[in-house]
Amino acid sequence: MDPARQKIASDFITTNRIVSRGQWKARATKCDGSKPENLDWNYNTIVIHHSGRNGETDPVKIQNKHMDTRGWDD
Repeated sequence: MDPARQKIASDFITTNRIVSRGQWKARATKCDGSKPENLDWNYNTIVIHHSGRNGETDPVKIQNKHMDTRGWDD
């Protein structure tokens, strides 16, 4: 990524207090990245995920609910 775009992305992450998966120790996805049909995302974008308004704020608990209770890949 060119330096100007990297700065925009860095500033956005800092301003919005975005936490990386590594920082909150996310579990590995169940999605098999070696299969072309699972690689349909545009990795040139920032994806912000939220879990609705049920009051849960711990990303580990949200991920566990999604993966263990709902059976989602991540």
